[in-house]
Amino acid sequence: MSSLIRVRPIKTELIKLRRRILLAYKVKDVLSERLTVLTNELLARINEAKILRKKLYDSLFSCGYKYAVVKSLHAQGINSVVEAGGVPLGTDIYTENIMGVKVPITKLFIKDSSFLAKLGLSDYADELSRLLEYLSELSRAESSIRALHNEIKKTKRKVNALDYIIIPQLKSTIKAISMKFDEKEREEKTRLKRVKTILERRRK
Repeated sequence: MSSLIRVRPIKTELIKLRRRILLAYKVKDVLSERLTVLTNELLARINEAKILRKKLYDSLFSCGYKYAVVKSLHAQGINSVVEAGGVPLGTDIYTENIMGVKVPITKLFIKDSSFLAKLGLSDYADELSRLLEYLSELSRAESSIRALHNEIKKTKRKVNALDYIIIPQLKSTIKAISMKFDEKEREEKTRLKRVKTILERRRK
């Protein structure tokens, strides 16, 4: 049996408890609906990550192949890039809101690809840009998956607390107070019946 909520066994408290249980059911319905939406969003993100992972692997292979070709044909250009400190990369960091869940996002990009074009490496620069785009999108999808998974766990805990603790406690307390009122009502009826019987006897 669920533990009872400590309240005075009076009618005003019983009314409050009945209101609370109605509110608890409404909150549970809202959370259950949110759980369904979050789960659907999570599945969509998992599917998105699967597609992006394949695109990333394909782009990585293509980028590696183009790098090998470029290195054999434009060794001087590659050396110039290395001497310049490599390809200049930039990052954009921002937060995305998914169903009220904040997800930190990092986007990678080539700061300036014009010098690569001047060195005859424009094809390689294009493929590298695609690779960075897929990498950023995959990172975004995986960050979303982690954040949604954590939010689903939190929401499930709230639903379980309502299902197995809060609502049962409210039910048990309402039942206990109602039983006390019923018992008092029976006692009052019995008392009135006795009084009536005594009065009838006196009349005789």
